[in-house]
Amino acid sequence: MLISIHDHTLKRVGFLSNDDSETPDFKDDNFHRYLAQGTSTFDFTVNKIKNGVVQDYVQLLNERAYFSFQYEGEDFLFDSVIVEEDDDKITFNCLSLNLEMRNEEVKALKNTVSHNIKWYFDQLGLINFAKISLGINQVKMIQGSLIMIRKTPNLLV
Repeated sequence: MLISIHDHTLKRVGFLSNDDSETPDFKDDNFHRYLAQGTSTFDFTVNKIKNGVVQDYVQLLNERAYFSFQYEGEDFLFDSVIVEEDDDKITFNCLSLNLEMRNEEVKALKNTVSHNIKWYFDQLGLINFAKISLGINQVKMIQGSLIMIRKTPNLLV
């Protein structure tokens, strides 16, 4: 499996793979999908030392890093939630960004005018603390009217 390493701006800065001798490898990986909640977790460990030398890629592996990979044709992006480091290895406990979006609080909104999705994201504060932003908006010309009746811990449910 090929894992992409992203910096805090989500720019791809490196790779992890057990199939390629040129890339750092990983071990003790556990990928769990929680289909009912629409999220997943990914835990893994990377050795910092190879052939007795601390490797350069270690500088890319920190609490601000993101990781992504493809599984069964689906793309997954993970945020580093818990990072444990010692002299020899770094262990990551990661959550998919879907979980952060699902846990966002949606405030009540009464609206009678049509708006695009960016307006709703801004008004409802849907991704204010999720470390993500709306990038390429393929539906920016589509408008609609939504009413949020109550607060819910789920994203626009």
